[in-house]
Amino acid sequence: MLLGTALIVILAALFGARHYATHLLAERDRDDTLAPINSLLAENKRLLTELDKEGLAQGGELRLTAFLSLIRKDGVPGQAANQRRIDTLVNNNTSITALLFRYSPRARTADFRMAAEKYREYAQTLRDRWQSVFATFMAGGNLAGSDPATPAELKVALEAESAQLP
Repeated sequence: MLLGTALIVILAALFGARHYATHLLAERDRDDTLAPINSLLAENKRLLTELDKEGLAQGGELRLTAFLSLIRKDGVPGQAANQRRIDTLVNNNTSITALLFRYSPRARTADFRMAAEKYREYAQTLRDRWQSVFATFMAGGNLAGSDPATPAELKVALEAESAQLP
């Protein structure tokens, strides 16, 4: 009888420790990964609003072709503030991509994993396009194709993923 009681107490303690560890991991995911992604997305939205006022974004989409036209018109120094905003946006996307890479293997929803992959592709395409702007400017050419569209799915998937955490 005493052995059975001890076994029950041990099993209860193990279950409690496992539940506690799961809760701590979920809290760490929320605080160290999902919250920073949310913050960076909010900063990107603010930057796009500022760029929209300058005619460099439309409907929340960055227009690098418009930036190329402006540096041709105003010169590179005349667009330094906008260049810093775009640099910050691209760097934020790099940080978001790293956080998504870190979290995706533990994602609780398939929608989150798909949205994360789509966002990583967008961020890489935008970074590559941004890096080609000044070479294109110096060569006197035009940017090929269109600017990538910001995937809206990540914000919704991020909220759904956060709701899945205990």
